[in-house]
Amino acid sequence: MSKLKSTLGIVAIAFITLTVMSCKDNSKEQNSTDGDHSEMNHDNSDGHHDGEKKEMAMSGDGNSQAVLKDYFNLKNALVADDNAKAKTLGATLATTLGNFDVSSNFSDTQKAELKEIIEDAV
Repeated sequence: MSKLKSTLGIVAIAFITLTVMSCKDNSKEQNSTDGDHSEMNHDNSDGHHDGEKKEMAMSGDGNSQAVLKDYFNLKNALVADDNAKAKTLGATLATTLGNFDVSSNFSDTQKAELKEIIEDAV
């Protein structure tokens, strides 16, 4: 029984020591990374931090760009609570979706899904 108590005591001391050491190392690591945060030498000249640009670079035909343009115009009118403008832009989006060409650049399953989405939207 005394051998069991001494073994259990040694295991408990080892566990406590390892826990204290790991917490101590963790706090040192956090303190050292906070000091280097401003020294990351970020290059902001490429323009990826520009929040003012709302342009989207898209590769595709004019149909998809027209749908997205009309959608974002409608979204902006809805956010601004402009009901009259939203009504006219909604009709414009419905017309654009009705004229959307699903016959090119899409697989058969994609064509079926697009037709279903357009039917639901219009």
